[in-house]
Amino acid sequence: MTGKTTSASLKSFHVVAILNLVLGVCMVLLGAYVKNSGSSLACPDWPLCHGQVMPEMTGGVAIEHSHRLLGSLLGLLSLSLGFLSFKTRKSRPILWKASLIAIVLVIFQGTLGGITVLKQISPHVSTVHWMTSQIYLAVLLWLVLRSRVENRGVTHLHQPPLNIQKWLNLGMAVLLIQFLLGAIVRHSGAGMACGLGWQSALKCQDLTTAELVWWPQTLLAKIQMKHKFWGIFTFLFVVFSTLPFLKWAKRNNIRSIRLQVVGVHICLFLQILIGMKVLGTHLSNFSVLLHVFFAMAIWLLLVSLRFKATQLREKA
Repeated sequence: MTGKTTSASLKSFHVVAILNLVLGVCMVLLGAYVKNSGSSLACPDWPLCHGQVMPEMTGGVAIEHSHRLLGSLLGLLSLSLGFLSFKTRKSRPILWKASLIAIVLVIFQGTLGGITVLKQISPHVSTVHWMTSQIYLAVLLWLVLRSRVENRGVTHLHQPPLNIQKWLNLGMAVLLIQFLLGAIVRHSGAGMACGLGWQSALKCQDLTTAELVWWPQTLLAKIQMKHKFWGIFTFLFVVFSTLPFLKWAKRNNIRSIRLQVVGVHICLFLQILIGMKVLGTHLSNFSVLLHVFFAMAIWLLLVSLRFKATQLREKA
């Protein structure tokens, strides 16, 4: 394979990977809207909808089936990544292997979606569905960043300390735990366990006495408060774990990394405010979608920082 052909294949791969990532984010947001709009079972069967490939797109059916159609498109795009990376599998095997992981994940996601419908919305399956979606997005972002590096070729002059990668790993782990707690809250019905309204934004309102407490008695209310407490811990820990990278980037005058770290800090702060807004606005669709969007933004920024930390060490 000539250099020009390889370069063209990489460019095509990079473009498809970007498109896949953008649509993947849209897929997650649409999935959140399906849940919040009460359209999850608008199509009670799977993989067809009311026994049809293309049902009448009205009401909840339009929302739910659009989610399925977008999922099908993502599956085709993931297969395209596999096809494009197959051409360069010998010279760049890492892209080929990561593309296969993306294909497996998108198939697994589609299967989980089907199981969710057939089981009439299982909280456990829905929670795994959300967590898998974030792993899938991380793989897609890695493919975008890796194909960009492979295509352009980057020479780095600075090497960050190894402990920066370790701190980023810990920060990502803490964030994933928060994701898990949030998914459990959302899919177990714990979102309303402490009452709704601004008075429940921080404390938990006892639904029988209307008293505001920091630690409730019921299981679902405890789950919600764990999500709130861990959210504050996540904010503090992720800020702390990314500070070494920020300081290193400032010393070496690497503006892109500085902006990304500051972006993580800003998104974390906004995410706490949006989480309060979700309860204050009685789980409004807009607030929930914002909450989901900023969760993904924080996650993808951390994945990007972790990738750059690795690349800086490899290329130094």
